[in-house]
Amino acid sequence: MRRALLLSLLVATAGCHRYTPIPMGQVEPEMTVRARLADRPTSPPMEGAVVELVDGPAGFVLQPEFRPGESGEPVRVLAPNLASLERRELDGTRTGLLIAGTILAGVGTILLIDGNPFSEGSRPGGGEVFIRLPLLGH
Repeated sequence: MRRALLLSLLVATAGCHRYTPIPMGQVEPEMTVRARLADRPTSPPMEGAVVELVDGPAGFVLQPEFRPGESGEPVRVLAPNLASLERRELDGTRTGLLIAGTILAGVGTILLIDGNPFSEGSRPGGGEVFIRLPLLGH
């Protein structure tokens, strides 16, 4: 039961996110954004946290998320260089469905392993279940 609860907590903290368009004037420090640069339309957008605003609402410094092959250095982004700007938000509906599905799967697994705790003849305490997985052909 503890494992199912811990898995549910893990899913709850992970959550599902979506990106929504945001005007340049609404960007704030520590906000997670995805920016596509106008001079690099075919390259993937930069994702990361806004470190600070520069030149008033005309730009910001972005600390990109680490990707192999990239320097990871902060990037100065100015409004004229932006093709699109989006803010990362928690999607409550998808996260709720994910949590509910995880809980239902956990309860179903417990019932399959331990049986129905409310029926006669169920194993008291559940007992241990061993599953053997042939990973290396032994």
